[in-house]
Amino acid sequence: MKRTIFVASCAVLVSLTFNSCQKENKSVVDLARELTTELQAITDSASANAHAPRVAVLNKRFEEAKVRVFALNGTALYRSAGSNSENVGSDYADAIKVLAREIGRVRASFPSTSSDGDVDPDRLLITIAQVQGSNGTPDELKQEGLRYMQDMNTPHETPGDFPEYYGSEKLHDALAYRASVTAASNVKFDSDADVPAVPALSDEPQEVPTATTHQEDGDDAPSGGDADASETDDTGDDDL
Repeated sequence: MKRTIFVASCAVLVSLTFNSCQKENKSVVDLARELTTELQAITDSASANAHAPRVAVLNKRFEEAKVRVFALNGTALYRSAGSNSENVGSDYADAIKVLAREIGRVRASFPSTSSDGDVDPDRLLITIAQVQGSNGTPDELKQEGLRYMQDMNTPHETPGDFPEYYGSEKLHDALAYRASVTAASNVKFDSDADVPAVPALSDEPQEVPTATTHQEDGDDAPSGGDADASETDDTGDDDL
């Protein structure tokens, strides 16, 4: 009986020991900062689609690294503590806080020309017009949005729900990945295989797609304010 238990225990140990995962040389803090940088470059539908493949790779590496708490030869999470005992945890907390802000911003399709900028009136008007179901060029949408906001006969305090992730289904899927804590926390050696490299940035044509409402079941999502609006028309900032 004891021999049977011993053999079974050895079999379990061998199965765990010979499990391996791809080697992640960066710390979780570094991965969080790189993912944040990618998200900061996203301000409209075109940039969301262009950066989505890079976000997908970084988010997968980040998610898997942050839940892998134990390994026979160290983890990315362990390396995030750093060598300075006074800063243990602070860099990690700061990186996660900034990343959370950027994820919230792109999910809300914040109408701005930069990640840390104020609301851009042109993009806001275009997005409002799209939410109402309007289509057309950026200038046409801007005028439609302005007319909607200036219509005193129709309540417009709440123009509607803005599309998430700037209407990019690619970006939605890229940020949807969540790692399994159970699968990541087994006793493993890092293999010699490196983790997937971040792909090169691809160019996406600037366009203003038809607006629809993003659904959780995977329906096509709208674009949330993707356009280089003309500066020749009055945006009517005082009426917003």
